[in-house]
Amino acid sequence: MAELEWLGHLENKIGEGKYTREEVDALVHEEKLRVPAPPLLITIVPRFYQCLNVLTKMFQNELPHVVDLRATTCQVVVYGFVDASGSGFGSTMLVKSNIEYRIGTWSSTEDINSSNWRECENLVCEVEQAGIKG
Repeated sequence: MAELEWLGHLENKIGEGKYTREEVDALVHEEKLRVPAPPLLITIVPRFYQCLNVLTKMFQNELPHVVDLRATTCQVVVYGFVDASGSGFGSTMLVKSNIEYRIGTWSSTEDINSSNWRECENLVCEVEQAGIKG
């Protein structure tokens, strides 16, 4: 299984009551310990030296460059009602005293993603839609 599928599988087992959060954390930790060691030798890609030159320029000064930015507005995102745990999703957001909402169903291609991924994707899409609306 791919890592995301494995995590989704474990989240489902928690939801079914077959595993506790502690048991899943132990399984994930055990899986991370099985990650193979990195190779001793690698093949350098053609742009490697360009990357080294850029990094050298970025880190040549002892202190980083100061960039002054003045924000003209401030935005706050509050994680309120957002649900995407099943085959459907929904969210609400208060934007300039108006309640914006979004509801729908996931396509079958999203079934492999964990419920945590769907929850986050749902929130990100809602924020993007609010941004488009200004």
